[in-house]
Amino acid sequence: NEEKTEEVVAAPVSNLNQFDLDYRKQSMHYNITACPFVHLSTINGKRVLNILHCDIDISSWQTMLLSMVLADPPVSELILHGSKLSTQHIINMKDALLYKDTVTIIKFTYVTFIGGSSVVEELAAILNTGAAYMNFKYCQLSSDFLLKYSDLTEKSHCPMNISLNILDLSGNLIDDTGVTQLIQGLYMNVGLKYLSLKKNNITGTKCLL
Repeated sequence: NEEKTEEVVAAPVSNLNQFDLDYRKQSMHYNITACPFVHLSTINGKRVLNILHCDIDISSWQTMLLSMVLADPPVSELILHGSKLSTQHIINMKDALLYKDTVTIIKFTYVTFIGGSSVVEELAAILNTGAAYMNFKYCQLSSDFLLKYSDLTEKSHCPMNISLNILDLSGNLIDDTGVTQLIQGLYMNVGLKYLSLKKNNITGTKCLL
């Protein structure tokens, strides 16, 4: 793959100074307490935003999401790795994704979600934002995540994301109850082509198949 790096910003954990990331002539001003790596690149003509090992305050997060949805050409892939996100982070992200559905690939890996049941409910709503590829790998998600998703799909005001065709939930804490909830939530999703539940707590003895 041909990769063109447009901007790389590195900031050590101890560096609390404000810095800028130029997003195609749009300036985003951060006050970041710890963000070693934010990487915007173009791969095969598609723009990819990597956010690695970041604890981003809400104001900076909102500014980044706004710039992401307004970027031209738009960002089509969002990758978060080793970061910490609160309920408000997820709410802002959901709103941005629903505002403009240009992000078709979303990858969460080793992300810590802070906020209990409220962040799980908002996170489940991310599944219905319109992306075709999503993974939530090694994010310590339990079956409650899939229960929230199943509940959302039963609500008439929350239509199912029929564009979703790849879902990877590897390396979480999902058990047999969660599989049952997932089946119920995805029952009408004819677009789903690939589902991974590797390295969870599934025994297969209590799943409703």
